[in-house]
Amino acid sequence: MLQHLLVERFNLAVHRETKEVSGYLLQVARNGPKLRESSAREAPRANVQARADGPSNELMITDANSFPAPRPGNPIYPPGATIEATITVNGRNRATVLNERMPQIAYFLGLHAGAPVKDQTGLNGVYDFHLEYVPRPQSPVPTAPDAPANASDPAPDLFDAVQSQLGLKLVPGKVPVEMLVIDRAERTPTPD
Repeated sequence: MLQHLLVERFNLAVHRETKEVSGYLLQVARNGPKLRESSAREAPRANVQARADGPSNELMITDANSFPAPRPGNPIYPPGATIEATITVNGRNRATVLNERMPQIAYFLGLHAGAPVKDQTGLNGVYDFHLEYVPRPQSPVPTAPDAPANASDPAPDLFDAVQSQLGLKLVPGKVPVEMLVIDRAERTPTPD
């Protein structure tokens, strides 16, 4: 409806095109993937949502770092749910991904890396994992992940965590991204 209004009132004309931009390529690391196949007993259900607070009469299971524990039986992670969540506690992020395929995992990692990520792993399964890391400042242009995170903090940065905890790596490279290109638009709208 909004697109129709913009075309009608502003004579808007657009097209989509794919451009190569700086980003990251998600690849399997030298020692192989450490992801585990999803433990869901049923196929992903689009209508299931994780609860941030857990059911009101049940205790939420947490680990030693006060993170909700991403394991079966935790009431905030219902069976069969597709979940991508990040919780920050004491300056550390724990990203939890349940019941996802690699293209969605690459997209999720891109949100945390600050640049698009293209899956080049060749992995076709559905996976569960959690990833604990210290976020580092976002750089406007992806660079090699060689700058160390805060040396006093034992948690790795995102790039090291992806490699050590998931057996994958983020390599700087060109990534295809679909863009919306405006061909024409009038400054003043047509009268009602």
